[in-house]
Amino acid sequence: MTETLAYHDLKRRELTRFLDYIQAYNAIKNDLPGLKKKIPGLKVAILSSFTITGIDKILQVKGLLNDIFVDVYLAPYDQYFSEILNRESGLFSFNPDIVFLFIDVARILGDLYLNPFSVPTNEFKQRMEDITNEMKKYVDILLQRLNKTIVLHNFEVPTHSPLGILDSKNQLGLFEAIEHVNGELRDFVKNKKNAYILDYDRFCSLHGKEHVMDHKMYYLGDIKLDFELFPRLCDEYMNYVRPLMGKIKKCIVLDLDNTLWGGIIGETTQASIKLGPTGEGKPYHDFQKFLLSLFNRGIILAINSKNNHDDAVQMINTHPNMVLKLKHFAALRINWNDKVNNMKEIAEELNIGTDSLVFIDDDKVNCELVASCMPEVHTIRIPEDPSNILKEMMRIDLFNVLQLTDEDLEKGSMYSAQRSRNELKAKFENYTDFLKNLEIKLVIKKGDDAQLPRLAQLTQKTNQFNMTTKRYSESDVESFIKRHDAFVLSVQVIDKFGDSGIVGEIIIIESDDAWNIDTLLLSCRVLGRNVEFKLMEHVMQKARARNIKKIIGHFIPTSKNSVARSFYEQCGFVKIKDDGNTSTYAFDLSRQQPMVVDYITILEH
Repeated sequence: MTETLAYHDLKRRELTRFLDYIQAYNAIKNDLPGLKKKIPGLKVAILSSFTITGIDKILQVKGLLNDIFVDVYLAPYDQYFSEILNRESGLFSFNPDIVFLFIDVARILGDLYLNPFSVPTNEFKQRMEDITNEMKKYVDILLQRLNKTIVLHNFEVPTHSPLGILDSKNQLGLFEAIEHVNGELRDFVKNKKNAYILDYDRFCSLHGKEHVMDHKMYYLGDIKLDFELFPRLCDEYMNYVRPLMGKIKKCIVLDLDNTLWGGIIGETTQASIKLGPTGEGKPYHDFQKFLLSLFNRGIILAINSKNNHDDAVQMINTHPNMVLKLKHFAALRINWNDKVNNMKEIAEELNIGTDSLVFIDDDKVNCELVASCMPEVHTIRIPEDPSNILKEMMRIDLFNVLQLTDEDLEKGSMYSAQRSRNELKAKFENYTDFLKNLEIKLVIKKGDDAQLPRLAQLTQKTNQFNMTTKRYSESDVESFIKRHDAFVLSVQVIDKFGDSGIVGEIIIIESDDAWNIDTLLLSCRVLGRNVEFKLMEHVMQKARARNIKKIIGHFIPTSKNSVARSFYEQCGFVKIKDDGNTSTYAFDLSRQQPMVVDYITILEH
């Protein structure tokens, strides 16, 4: 079997149990060296206080299912402390992009875990403070030495206390003590760039604390987590891995009938539609509330429905119990066309990849059609029992990001403004006249601490107009800002329809007579307005004012950034090198004149 066939066969497997993943790994392990060269990836280190053998294989399979090559370092058994404290350890030699620190509270409490009240309360309290400080120290060391993403498991709060129902009456009960440590660690990471808490106590509650551990395997091999939950824990890990690799979903595309409401609007009256705060309409009402909460945190909503357009729009606009209004949807495809073509049109209108879409429908045929024709789209069929809709939708973990920025919170209104731009564009025969009418302004600022979350997020999420697709953490971007031989610029776009926020970024490394562009990217939301050309004009003017002779740019092709392939050449750059992976371009400022985009204004801060 070739690497390609093995890879695609992996995606066709039905994987649920621990053994399913181990068998899948064994089927593909001989192809891993070849896949490592072909698939974008990152390094993951897992440090644990107990046996988790096999989790590395499952995480690799999970990564491949997401088109990510996850290279895993599994630290030796119960050696997390020496791995962290020893600069020459395997951990630091591996140099991971992300570290998961999984320490069991029973291990570090020792005898006090089963007999916490064998010592005076003040001594027990001091021990818990020591544990808290120890965890903080480990995180600080990892952040300082690696400057990468660190994810610390919090502690599972046990279900049993020797004091029974009196645990809550004690001055410092066992439950309260561990909950306090968890709270302290949660507050600690809030002020730490690149540090996160994986809520392991919530994970245990979700899967049932009585079922988290197989006690026989614990006593035989110090295995604190049931093997069958290894894949579920890897799902939690992938919630951090995907955003680091820019593999996140951005848009939910929704059917209408029996999805946003119960019933078929074309065959009944509004009064007969099931939608409201009570009774049979409540599941749909709650689902709309849930979708609105996602919209408010930056997830795009769109409609793909086989329906009479006017009937559906009237329902959305006038039904008294509609939570979602027309303004919440960035794109509408309410027609009788096939849903696959509608999905492609929605992606094109929103200027995002089809792999950024999640499709939700109640119809089995439509779900199977989209899933088979567009496997990159995550397709979800609405449960037949409406009471299960919200429960199933809350299980979707495809929208996680590592930062939530002001731009995310305003994204809904920004896409609404884009619909207005599209309507205006239809009135112009000449595209340049349309762009002039938009009254576009670029606000260009030097990167600073306040912008760090957004600047890092742009490198992690931007796939289309991204010349090198380098993924950077906040600390990485901060290091560029602080370097004496480099600078970072943010790009904010404003026009007559509103402020798109910070949507672009350029990182430049300086030498005596040349500027080397490390990163140049723009959000897909502003593509098509010639913003990129005005930005390059600005950079060239600044370089010339500094007596820079040459600007060097690089293009590293991916499966998604073909739209940017010819950008440097369009700006007048000349290709000077191509090693098969990276194309390098140069612009000679002593001989060439930059292109001029006179209908866009620069506001520099």
